[in-house]
Amino acid sequence: KAAPKSSLSLLAVKAQILADTLDRAAAQYVLAAKKDATLETYLDGLGFSLAAQAQSRDLLPQIEKVDPAIAKALRDTLALVANAYPGLKRDSAAQAAPLLAAASTARIAVSKLP
Repeated sequence: KAAPKSSLSLLAVKAQILADTLDRAAAQYVLAAKKDATLETYLDGLGFSLAAQAQSRDLLPQIEKVDPAIAKALRDTLALVANAYPGLKRDSAAQAAPLLAAASTARIAVSKLP
């Protein structure tokens, strides 16, 4: 109710939030992959990853009905993000560039929702 008015559907807004969350997780991974002494950037990214997974549970089936290609772009990005953040222990050999590219692809895909 407090959100700004938008001509987009509620589904499109929620999809954009999911894509933004995935994009943020990917951006954090660029920093976390440097294996700095602190775990702050990794834990932030893990939080974004877990939030995206939770958001996607109800959202992806709805998007699948509207446009399976958009759902696939989001699923592909979710899989890469989950691989980058396997859990509390930082133990991933994920590559940052494909992760960033997938996040960008997902953002572009969801921008096509009405």
